[in-house]
Amino acid sequence: MKFSHFLAVLGIVSTMSWLAWLTVVLYINPQTSGAIGLAVFYLALMIALVSSFTLLGLGVRLVLARLRQHSSMAFQYITPAIRQAVWFTVSVVVSLALLANQLFTWWSAMVLVLGLVAVEALYLTKQAA
Repeated sequence: MKFSHFLAVLGIVSTMSWLAWLTVVLYINPQTSGAIGLAVFYLALMIALVSSFTLLGLGVRLVLARLRQHSSMAFQYITPAIRQAVWFTVSVVVSLALLANQLFTWWSAMVLVLGLVAVEALYLTKQAA
């Protein structure tokens, strides 16, 4: 698959998932839909965030590579962009879930962020070895 095709598919997935999430927000009542409504809300949000953060991460990496005049294959940026998009998405969705249950505090957010930074650092050190 060409890199431009990957970006086009990812852009379509991002747009469709944001529209799905917006539909859930506008038309599903969380009090009457129960667990299924919440699951669809969080699932649509997760797909939308992962795809959007991936596009953003790829864009930033490509711009930085051009500014540094670094000639590299654009495909090498896909894996770290997706991985870090997943970490950002996990932090947002877990924070929202904690907020919905009135458990969100500054220290719970700190523990979450430090945990995700530790997982990323563990991955990077394992990859370097």
